[in-house]
Amino acid sequence: MDLKRQKSKISISRFLFDVLCHLRRMKSGSFLAQDVGLLCLALLVSGCGDNLEKIESVNVSLAPQKAPEGIDFESQREILESASLAGEMLAESYGQWMEAIWDDVKASKDKLGVFSKLEFISMQWGQWSDQRRIDHDIGLHDLQPSSKKWMLDEWRSWLEEIKSAGIELEQMQWRHVGFMAHDDRYSSPVSEFTFEFHAKRGEPATRWILRGGMDVIWYSGRKSNVFAGVKHIEVTEATLLQRDGPPPFEHVVAADVSPADQDLVLEPNLQVLDLDGDFEPEIILSRINRVFWNQGSGRFRTGSLLEFPLAQFHQGIVADFSGNALLDFLAVTTEGLALYEGDGKGAFAKAPRRQDLFNGQLINPFVLTSGDIDGDSDLDVWLGQYKVPYENGQMPAPFFDANDGHPAFLLLNEGNGTFSDATIEAGLESKRFRRTYSASLVDLDHDLDLDLAVVSDFSGVDFYRNDGSGHFEDVTSDWGGNRYGFGMAHLLGDWNLDQRLDLLMIGMHSAAAERMATLGIRTLANATDPSGMRQAMSYGNRVFWGNENGVQQVAGLNPMRQTGWSWGAANIDFDLDGDQDVYIVNGHITGARTYDYESEFWREDLSIGNSREDSGLSEYFESKQLRYQQAGASYGGNERNQFFLNLNGKEWVEVAYLFGLAMPEDCRNVVAADFDGNGLPDLAVTTFELWPDERQVMHLFPNFHQTKNHWIGFKLRESRDWPPLMGAQLQIKYQNKTLTRPIITGDGYRSQSPYRFHFGIGQTDQIDEMILQWPDGTRHSFSPENIDRYHLVEPVRR
Repeated sequence: MDLKRQKSKISISRFLFDVLCHLRRMKSGSFLAQDVGLLCLALLVSGCGDNLEKIESVNVSLAPQKAPEGIDFESQREILESASLAGEMLAESYGQWMEAIWDDVKASKDKLGVFSKLEFISMQWGQWSDQRRIDHDIGLHDLQPSSKKWMLDEWRSWLEEIKSAGIELEQMQWRHVGFMAHDDRYSSPVSEFTFEFHAKRGEPATRWILRGGMDVIWYSGRKSNVFAGVKHIEVTEATLLQRDGPPPFEHVVAADVSPADQDLVLEPNLQVLDLDGDFEPEIILSRINRVFWNQGSGRFRTGSLLEFPLAQFHQGIVADFSGNALLDFLAVTTEGLALYEGDGKGAFAKAPRRQDLFNGQLINPFVLTSGDIDGDSDLDVWLGQYKVPYENGQMPAPFFDANDGHPAFLLLNEGNGTFSDATIEAGLESKRFRRTYSASLVDLDHDLDLDLAVVSDFSGVDFYRNDGSGHFEDVTSDWGGNRYGFGMAHLLGDWNLDQRLDLLMIGMHSAAAERMATLGIRTLANATDPSGMRQAMSYGNRVFWGNENGVQQVAGLNPMRQTGWSWGAANIDFDLDGDQDVYIVNGHITGARTYDYESEFWREDLSIGNSREDSGLSEYFESKQLRYQQAGASYGGNERNQFFLNLNGKEWVEVAYLFGLAMPEDCRNVVAADFDGNGLPDLAVTTFELWPDERQVMHLFPNFHQTKNHWIGFKLRESRDWPPLMGAQLQIKYQNKTLTRPIITGDGYRSQSPYRFHFGIGQTDQIDEMILQWPDGTRHSFSPENIDRYHLVEPVRR
């Protein structure tokens, strides 16, 4: 037996129960009997690994730790000792069986070999339906019910057949989403898992995705002849996708973009714009003052963005703020605004103009979006801030409607890049203390003025309708419906092809919250949760279809709902068929182990924290999370980026692995753009990794899809002869179809997209009209003669 590996398994269980000790007031430092039982069970089920032999008993001494002074854990003790939370602790212990398998698969070169070592009595598996073919020659099978069972020998023989065929397992993902301590059908505990497997074969090149759900029926007690207490496995649903040939995207690790000061944790941002006027989009990482200058044909050179960089700034945006038709760079720090005026050739050579009108209220400025909200032809700015939970011992309260963060500001442009605070006068005072992650000024109700969508953590999305003069009305209750979520970002696009903008709110889905719902746990945050806000908040992504009056939430698009702990998102019509596909990047903190901190957040952290800062609680949170980190635990980690193939606005299928896009690293930003000018949009992605090394990396995914579809593109630039481009919309009309692209900022996650617009048009060989429409009513149109090329859109003299 590998003792080092066994010790690492013990450490995971130890830290799990250290936390329990931390929250109990024990007499003479003794444990309750049920704690010892849970600990033994945790050690038993965590024994799965590359050594699947008999697990010997291990004696572990856990000394209870003293709680920080000034913290009353009396109510927390009662919560933790309740039957419902004891059920969640038990569920976590059983779940460690799958986590240990997952850990070994990640570490092993022979990933399928790990599964050949499993032991169980039987596995029930259905029969595959006839194959259905969808776009790009993807074959799709659904699992049909069947009474067929595999015994252990059959399972192992099947695995050998798979390996002999040259098929290898590349990656997988599990989520423990349900648990019953006693299921009358089996007279045993039962866990419900969702799973996803990614497999490939080299020659002939083929990739597979297998995803679905299964029930694991456990033995009630330990059985010496059955590994980890598994009695029976029943696959309840599954879908198999297959695609032959190489993936359409290639993967290029472009550059390490980590901050120079390794002690300074910088949340990355990503902007893709043409800075030097050659209409080739540059890649900008402004927080580290770096630009990858586009030399054409997919070649880049590295340079600096600013000649007089700030020591540190939180966010920046590129647009014409000074009103001279040249792109400026507006940065925000805790000390205020810094405007770098551009020269039109890509240089920001002067020191910035500084302005502080915030009276010390800028703590963590995180979001910038711009547009002309009052029709005076200059760009105004909405600035949102994010207040980090746990910091100084505070937590958002209420966790589903928190308005206890740092203030947001609406800044009116006086015409030359000087701003004034108009937040209160504009009617945006009441919810300005959201913990905001993204926002966009965009016309959602088709009345030619810019409305405001704000997405916030511990709340969801809020909508504000502009009356045309720059005064806003809160219409969240009318447009938002059940708008709750851990809002991380948003994306705008016309995905159902009805000529109206839709909105996707990126919201974190929680397997732990889903599991606790199956256990009937209603206790949360020192009170009951009768309205089910935990489930509403952990629902995941929410889609709002555009309608004639604004937007309205829809319950459909289930494949896009649960993408994990997601961040940035991008529209990309990668196959030029005229509908926009969606790429979502994922992952918070991936550690050495797949055991996740998430349940701890729901069980305890929300219960003992509130909006007030508390130094003792801050110390407790830090020490607890440090122990989990040292044990190798993850927190919202081990996710995969996801690519949703849009099938004519009527159906979505997740195919990232088939297309070479299922990155396992923790990611943050993504922007789609045609970097090499060949008419096929590519992807740029940044990572934010803490294990095994702390680093940030930029990845490029050039698109090499082979297609007979056509495209058309338009290059735009600022001009004194028309209003600022920000906030305008670009449309093309052909064959009774209209495709719309807004020119906006703030969507995605801390990202900005270029002014070069690209449309796939399928087999069409002619465009009837291109229309450029501004919020103030200005309109420019022309009929392009050629397709499969970019057109420069020039202004008409006014």
